[in-house]
Amino acid sequence: MASLTVERYVKAIYKICDEGGHHAATTGQIATALRVSPGTVTSMLKTLRENGLAIYAPYEGVRLTEQGNQLAIRLLKRHRLLELFLTKVLGVKREEVHDDADQLEHAVSEFLIERIDAYLGHPHFVLHREEAEGDMDSQEELSQREPVRVE
Repeated sequence: MASLTVERYVKAIYKICDEGGHHAATTGQIATALRVSPGTVTSMLKTLRENGLAIYAPYEGVRLTEQGNQLAIRLLKRHRLLELFLTKVLGVKREEVHDDADQLEHAVSEFLIERIDAYLGHPHFVLHREEAEGDMDSQEELSQREPVRVE
């Protein structure tokens, strides 16, 4: 299992690459997203590369490997599932749920995630920008969009 720090970096890289049309994420973009120094990012990118989660070359940016993409998608699904559970079942307001889901996605067991998923009827979530482009007027709406259930 990846550490909390590794998970946060992988998720940030995934989001940056997805929003940028799958271009490599830069050290500066990652530093801004995670509110850390570029030097800290460089050190972690080397670790991600060594662990097979990212393809990184100095001054060229970083992309996730298939293994890194799978981890990021798993985290995003966990996050969206927790947001849905918190809003639909516990009544937490949509505008207040993101930070709690962000913390919980790293702490909740796979067993509990599976139970929540089953309880909610195994909802389908939009995870990629391209999947939602036909349904959206802007990228800003994508980040505000509630998870989508497909029957």
